[in-house]
Amino acid sequence: MFSGYFSIIGVVVSVIGFAWTVAVALASKEAAQRAEAEIKETAGRVTSRLKESDSASDLGMIIGALNEIKGLHGVKDVSYELVLFKYTMLRAKLVTLMSGDIVSVLEDEKLKVQEIIAEISLLERLVSTKVVRNTDLDAKELAIEDLVSRNPALADHVDALNGILTRIKQSGGGGNVG
Repeated sequence: MFSGYFSIIGVVVSVIGFAWTVAVALASKEAAQRAEAEIKETAGRVTSRLKESDSASDLGMIIGALNEIKGLHGVKDVSYELVLFKYTMLRAKLVTLMSGDIVSVLEDEKLKVQEIIAEISLLERLVSTKVVRNTDLDAKELAIEDLVSRNPALADHVDALNGILTRIKQSGGGGNVG
């Protein structure tokens, strides 16, 4: 007689235990999904900050290179092949920066960087055709004077890049760069 009751109680306990196990499993699944979403969000923020930090570091390097190039313009006996190489590397770095993910770059900043790329390309062509490959010394001297006359424009570009760098740093992505 009691065995029938125990069997019924055993079935009820088993059903309740199974229901409780399913409920715990569902709650665990929801907690895991919430944790996964938080991890993805955090990873996205970290990735964004790293990209901003990389952009800030790259901008710092570009600013230094522009200042170095300004200093090389007009220096007697400077290797203009070296200057040409620096222009090429600088332009490539700017293009890479623009084609990559400069995080939260404003439209006017993009236009300014494109303007700087155009200026560097112009200087690159000028040095390549009128200085490096030119055998006429007078024409070379005029071309070098032309380079020196462009230093104020390069200084303006440095200022613009410093503005972008400052904004990136203030957004929290720049660390101690520049």
